[in-house]
Amino acid sequence: MGCGPAGISTAAWLRSLHVPFEWYGMDFGGTLNRVHNAIDNAPPTLWPNGRALCDALQGYCDKLGLAPTSHRVQQITQTPSGWSVDALGSFEAVVLATGTQPRTWAVPGAHAITAFTRLSSAKAPDEFVGKNVVVVGGGDGAFEAALRLAEHASRIDVLIRSTPKARTAYVEDANAHPRIHVQTNAEILSAAPLGDGVVLRTNAGDVPCSAVYLKIGVEAAVPKIPSTVARAGDATIITDDRCESSAVGLFAVGDVRSTTLQSIATSQADGARAARAIADRYESIMLKTR
Repeated sequence: MGCGPAGISTAAWLRSLHVPFEWYGMDFGGTLNRVHNAIDNAPPTLWPNGRALCDALQGYCDKLGLAPTSHRVQQITQTPSGWSVDALGSFEAVVLATGTQPRTWAVPGAHAITAFTRLSSAKAPDEFVGKNVVVVGGGDGAFEAALRLAEHASRIDVLIRSTPKARTAYVEDANAHPRIHVQTNAEILSAAPLGDGVVLRTNAGDVPCSAVYLKIGVEAAVPKIPSTVARAGDATIITDDRCESSAVGLFAVGDVRSTTLQSIATSQADGARAARAIADRYESIMLKTR
């Protein structure tokens, strides 16, 4: 389940290993659709953005005759014989490749300023030329966004709940930039529209701006699964080296799997490992029942 690099890799490998399967997912390309900057670490091509890579993956699947059924899985239940997926049927094994989703910004009034919030600074970095903007977050993405926006905006306030988690080079560059103002230990108390912009009320005072760029990270997009399945602190699924979870027959690949590195390359490798494990088990089952 899932149509990003991990899901596509799983489907392609299952096909090449002659394992019958059903493929469900939404948003072909997965989280790549949210990547608006260039991708230079997915050989063999330098991709101008995630959409370009999505189109290439779509063409690849078309050539192989691979097409997922459009469906967003809500619940996976373990049964005596395997797994039940929504009302789609029962399966001996399930591979979760459902990727990530943006974290919810739980600030009072956030719903009232959605027209002024942005997730990507690369999509239209010159949207607010000469205006003040706010970046919320303290990781690499937040500081990259601030540095990118500083080429156009007149002032960028970076509001960090605690202290920066970004790489030292990013933090140093931001602190040295005259238009970037980093505020640590900044608690955002509420958000509200103000004229043609927004005002954020913080523990240090009001911060007016034209837009708020949310760089607060992502979380694993996992459908409802049994509570007995081992999960990491960030809710990703803990697996073995073949991408199988603590529940037999439930596999997790890509961004939903607990790992030290999440990337296109590792996601594709996860898909291959899970498919190989399922093929080995499927063949064993077939041999035992002949």
